Amino acid sequence: SDDEINEFYKAHSKEFMQSEQVKLNYILLSAADLAKSIQPTDSDLKAYYQQHTDSFTEPARRKVAHILITDKDDKAAQNKVNEVLAKLKSGSDFAQLAKAESADTLSARQGGELDWFEKGVMDPAFEKAAFALNQKNELSAVVKSAFGYHIIKLLDKQDATVLPYDKAQQVIRQKFIDDKSRELYAEQQQKLSDLGFENPDSLDSVAETLKLPLQKTDFITSKQLPAAINVPAVVTQAFAEKLRDENTNSEVITVSDSAVVMLHVVDYKPSAVKPLADVKALVMAKLQAVKAADKAREAAVTLLEKVKANQPVDDLVAKLNAKVEEKAGLTRFAGNVPAQFSQAVFKLAKPADKAISADLYADEQGNQSVLVLQKITAAPEAKDAQLKQGLAQQLVKLRQEQLYGALIELLRQKASIKYAPVSKQAVE
Repeated sequence: SDDEINEFYKAHSKEFMQSEQVKLNYILLSAADLAKSIQPTDSDLKAYYQQHTDSFTEPARRKVAHILITDKDDKAAQNKVNEVLAKLKSGSDFAQLAKAESADTLSARQGGELDWFEKGVMDPAFEKAAFALNQKNELSAVVKSAFGYHIIKLLDKQDATVLPYDKAQQVIRQKFIDDKSRELYAEQQQKLSDLGFENPDSLDSVAETLKLPLQKTDFITSKQLPAAINVPAVVTQAFAEKLRDENTNSEVITVSDSAVVMLHVVDYKPSAVKPLADVKALVMAKLQAVKAADKAREAAVTLLEKVKANQPVDDLVAKLNAKVEEKAGLTRFAGNVPAQFSQAVFKLAKPADKAISADLYADEQGNQSVLVLQKITAAPEAKDAQLKQGLAQQLVKLRQEQLYGALIELLRQKASIKYAPVSKQAVE
């Protein structure tokens, strides 16, 4: 009835609350949007290419083989590497000597051969010697690095090459746009900050000056912000008392690495109970669920009384449109039923003589069940002992926590705290 609906609505008003809401104006500055406005000419791109030649240059590379000689005795290592170099100069095969003598076991298997490398990768001394070689199969002098003594053989080389303008034009264009959009984004971000501060009571003139759209929302909650600005920092500012009380623009808020936003709170609605007219259908649904659960419990209580009195219940079960289910072999920690169900079953008393062990069980939806315990099968001794041991450990832990909590509470009650006077020296 309407009276019941009104009474339930008043008694459960907290369930029908409308979160606080704000109406916003905002300006979103995005580097991606700025990039769309940048249209470089061919002369712009050529000038950029000339200024950034290094960005379009394939670096010089070398492919070498080496023999590494190491020894705890530095003099012995020097003698050894000089012997190897002499053998190479007299015509010995480099790959064979690398396999036999090199301490770099990984490259030694490949005859001392290393992968292609650019400058800035290898040990400085090794790199300098490698890039000083110009002819294929040319040998270096002995080179000392942090790893030991090397003899380097040049296998192949690639000198630095500049990518021609016509082949790099698409890359040049994108790099030009990326650089210019970053510069423009930084400039516009500073202007947004300055203009927002100089015109604190509105974003209209800020948007007009920057030629950016002034975007607006209707009343929204903290969970309804537009996706483009839906980040925690914006939520915090949008619902801050300061902005609405002082009617001022927000600071520039970072949304991402390439976007910022400035807000102005136009209007505000505090949290309040929604009007009954707006939530009547929800109130009715909740009330129906409560009344249905109450009715189900009444019927279940009647059924339980008949079961305990060992009276026939088939007619009542049929009348209630209920169903009888049997769950055999149900264990205390069964995974095929809710944990609360198992707990309710294992709380039932063990059937004795003609006494019937039964009780009620309600699930989270308010559905009612009459549980009738028919039989208990004892666990095997090993399992039973294991279970008892586990329960005993849990009980001990629980008791320890209780005793510890009681001790702390006792100490708090009996504690005598004295505050020492603060000395002038400590204050200074």
